[in-house]
Amino acid sequence: LVYILDTGVRVTHIDFGGRVVPTLDVSQLPDYNGWVCAPANVSCTEDKIGHGTHVAGVAIGSTYGVANQAIGHAVKVMNDMQGKLSAFSFALLWILENRQVPMIVSLSIGLDKR
Repeated sequence: LVYILDTGVRVTHIDFGGRVVPTLDVSQLPDYNGWVCAPANVSCTEDKIGHGTHVAGVAIGSTYGVANQAIGHAVKVMNDMQGKLSAFSFALLWILENRQVPMIVSLSIGLDKR
């Protein structure tokens, strides 16, 4: 099981074969406290720029994924490549409290030096 923290994931992408679950959206913190996604709500962790979907493909995609049969949990922590450290912290704490094991967390991000 792989939790993918990024810009969201297009969970309907054919390369995932239905193995990605929309899980959590905290991309708008602190404006709201985020929400846990209903598993059928494919727009909950929608990826508008493709970065998170690409990262998920590297991690669990059936064609080129490292763990090409793993289940993915999409956790949206950024919009348009901009996010706040508080969103990452909130998401990581949520995962610790609600995780399924065994699991890993994928973070493919860079932080501004400011």
